[in-house]
Amino acid sequence: MDFVIKQISKDHLVQNINQYIDILKDVPNEYWGEDNFLVELPDKFKLSCCVMVDDKLIGYIISTSKDSLTAHINKFMVLSKYRGSGIGSRLFYFYENLVEINKMNLITLKVYKNNEPAIRFYLRNGFVHESEGIDCVNSEVLVKMRKEL
Repeated sequence: MDFVIKQISKDHLVQNINQYIDILKDVPNEYWGEDNFLVELPDKFKLSCCVMVDDKLIGYIISTSKDSLTAHINKFMVLSKYRGSGIGSRLFYFYENLVEINKMNLITLKVYKNNEPAIRFYLRNGFVHESEGIDCVNSEVLVKMRKEL
């Protein structure tokens, strides 16, 4: 399988917004829609990336900066049929390089506690459990994780 991993531009996001949203369809209680993807946030297009196969979006990391040294992953998704294939690891490796190029040394994220495959992925990739809280949108338990580079 030939794939391309690249930074996301605003134009790419706008032109392919339906593909970004479609990847979320197999996630129960997912509430992200077009407005969530298109909101302007600090360093979003410096830190966000995607993976394409034959001009079809199969995964992405939407990320922003929390401060000058901290990148935050807002959304990390891989199309369900590609999960477990190594695509997520390669996408994450590309993302880590973007973070380092931008002279940041910390990555944070929040993941639903019941999303055990994602938590295992993050732990395998060097993240540590920091704390837990409740998602104010759907009242599910979130795990806050961090990785120092």
